[in-house]
Amino acid sequence: MIIITGVMYLIGTNDVSIKSYVLQQHKKQAMKLRNDNNDLELKTMSLSSYNNLSKRVENLKLVKVDKIDYINTNNAVALGR
Repeated sequence: MIIITGVMYLIGTNDVSIKSYVLQQHKKQAMKLRNDNNDLELKTMSLSSYNNLSKRVENLKLVKVDKIDYINTNNAVALGR
């Protein structure tokens, strides 16, 4: 009886140790993913910043829009068949 109890104790302890190790690995992975996500968010913010966009517009030789004319569609007619 004592031997069986000892074996069961060792099995239980081993199982807890394995699960603790796996949990630790998952926590490390979650922390790494959080850090990677933060880095990507910062990179996204810097790439979409006004200064960066202005430089890219100059490189593409785009023209600034001065006046926008909208098309009025109040008198438009559509035929349905």
